[in-house]
Amino acid sequence: MSDQEIGSTTETQSDTAEMAAVGSSKRPRRTRKTTEFYTPAPMKQRKKAGRPKNKKIVKNEKLIETGDKRKAIDVPVGRSKKRKVAEPAGSKRKFDPESDEDEARKKLVKNADLIKVRPVPGKKHVQQGRCFSARYCCFEKCTACLAKKSDKCRFIDIRVFGQRKGKLVYGPEFKSAEGPDPKSTYEIGVSEDEVKNVRVLDLIAPTFMKFLKKELPHLEMAKIRKFPDRNICQLCDSCQTTIFSGYWMCCVCGKEYCLSCYEEWNDSDDSFKEAGRCSHKRRHYKEQLVPIYHYTKEEINRLSDQCNQMILDDEDSSDLDGEELPDDDTANQSVESSEVTQPAESSRVVVRRRQSRTSKKTSFDVEDSAMSVLNQDNGFSTSSQDRHNRTLQLHDEHKKIEYAASEMTEDTFRDLWKRGYPFVIRGADKLEEKIWRPNYFIEHYGDKDCTVIDVKENVEYKMDVKTFFKGFEDISSRFVNKAGICPCLKLKDWPPADDFAETFPEHYKDFYNSLPFKEYTTRSGVLNLAHRLPLEINRPDLGPKMYNAYGSEDNVGGKGTTNLHLDMTDAVNMMAYAPSVENRLEEERDKTAAAVWDLYHPADLPRVRRFLRKIAKEHGLSINHPIHDQCFYLDKELRSRLASEEGVTGWRVFQNPGDVVFVPAGCAHQVCNYTSCVKAAVDFVSPEGVARSYVVNQQFRKLRHGHKRKTDILQLPNILYHAWITSWDESND
Repeated sequence: MSDQEIGSTTETQSDTAEMAAVGSSKRPRRTRKTTEFYTPAPMKQRKKAGRPKNKKIVKNEKLIETGDKRKAIDVPVGRSKKRKVAEPAGSKRKFDPESDEDEARKKLVKNADLIKVRPVPGKKHVQQGRCFSARYCCFEKCTACLAKKSDKCRFIDIRVFGQRKGKLVYGPEFKSAEGPDPKSTYEIGVSEDEVKNVRVLDLIAPTFMKFLKKELPHLEMAKIRKFPDRNICQLCDSCQTTIFSGYWMCCVCGKEYCLSCYEEWNDSDDSFKEAGRCSHKRRHYKEQLVPIYHYTKEEINRLSDQCNQMILDDEDSSDLDGEELPDDDTANQSVESSEVTQPAESSRVVVRRRQSRTSKKTSFDVEDSAMSVLNQDNGFSTSSQDRHNRTLQLHDEHKKIEYAASEMTEDTFRDLWKRGYPFVIRGADKLEEKIWRPNYFIEHYGDKDCTVIDVKENVEYKMDVKTFFKGFEDISSRFVNKAGICPCLKLKDWPPADDFAETFPEHYKDFYNSLPFKEYTTRSGVLNLAHRLPLEINRPDLGPKMYNAYGSEDNVGGKGTTNLHLDMTDAVNMMAYAPSVENRLEEERDKTAAAVWDLYHPADLPRVRRFLRKIAKEHGLSINHPIHDQCFYLDKELRSRLASEEGVTGWRVFQNPGDVVFVPAGCAHQVCNYTSCVKAAVDFVSPEGVARSYVVNQQFRKLRHGHKRKTDILQLPNILYHAWITSWDESND
């Protein structure tokens, strides 16, 4: 009599029915009974002794597929709690949970046996639904389906199954997409101006080339193509930066990794422990990653040739070299150089050389060598002697930061912007004050809920808009917290999620009509590269937003209104309303302006970072990045120390209603409202600023996992790609 027959002599009627289900094609019902190991006794012993009456036999509720069959093992309650491993069908080997071989096999099961891509037999079937669909639910599931995210399943239209006897066979195997690229629809008039398009190509070519250089080696390995999904922003699951074309996907869970993360991946490095975590907390390895691409090798080569042509032909092309590691304070100053064959001159080059370059004769046309050290600590020694020996920088000569609206020409703007110099325009077109006053928001939006922040204690409060604006000019009407204190409140990024144009249509129209340099600063501006993205793509939210806050202090111990930080995009900020001097609080009336800005050129940031790390150490603070953490406001004492210990003074810009402050990408800044202020601001992506945007993008990807600034919301490589496509005239290719 076999072991199976012995087991059947003692089974109850329900057990027999369950066993019959195991032998059939249907999957047995799962139970919550305990599963443990059991080694059947020899036949003679079992007949003689019999089974104890108090021992209850349960079925193994979790079957493991072995080959084409499944096998369950009878397990008694109250025995060993070690993990069960099923035997191959037909095997007569008795399972020994204490053997070294079985311990190794259990470990492999836990680590998913290092599943790799392998061909599947029979007729191919391409996955058409989500992983939890009835047809695919018994196979490995992608990370998006497991997390029940709203983004598309990672395996739809790419994972392939084989078929045997009418059933799907798991490989896994993957299918390459075929056919032409999906066509993009751009806004009308986005690329009609030939002169402006040439300028865009000149300025973005060096930065775009950095992305293209990474793609070429990947295309030598990648054989699987997948069309990009325009409805989502595809981010690396490790560093949270935008994936442009090439990437690596885990064949088990579908996690996607950018080319930089794959190059840095080390299976023995603990820093990649979370990045290397597969589904169900298993670990996967580089061998399980599949190379995939969006754009063909011919397309990337064509774009590379065009970029090289523009870089070699244009002596005015500017670039920023090097990438900051957030905790790297070592000397590392280098200039990239490459030898590329000179391509044939195109008719586009002739168009470019016919352009008038009046800015070449201005005082700002001197090559700013400081720009090439935007994100490096430049070898400044930590000794006290060298720390004070800051040499004169070219941007130190930039003393004029205030301009009347009549004297700020487009050429002056471009010269300042190319070098990362902030400035303020006085007397610009003022906004319609009545719709920006506190009473207007109380009347029209008073019942809306909002989240405000105590700028001194960094504590959030929930309240309605009426409660916030009632205390804007009347301190007796301000909100009082549980401690009996009236906190200094800030309502920032308002509205936080909705479109400003839909929530505040009157304010949106008034703000955009008053913006200077509309070709750069508005949504439809041809030199705002974010406008070049196709209509089908999920565009980044660049504003506008409102920033409303009570008055604060910047003296010793002052917390300001907005801590020191920097952004990946360019920004323009306009003050819409502030109470007149006679209507301000008594302690606010002696201030020289409604608000003050402190701004620091990108070339000075290595010294600023080093200074802030020292301050953090003095106060026992644990930080990741002294600027991106946004945990410091430099009060009067700290600004004085920064100037004396590091030689960095920056620029102070005072702002009143009607004043417009321009802040370039990568320029660190902080703000202090001397009185209650209503401001509106919008971000934009200029051709002159993409090199700085790229550097900040690389800084963000090096931040720790979970950092609030880590996620890439700009999609810089996609912006550069579509800006290039809409600017290049194929007839001159």
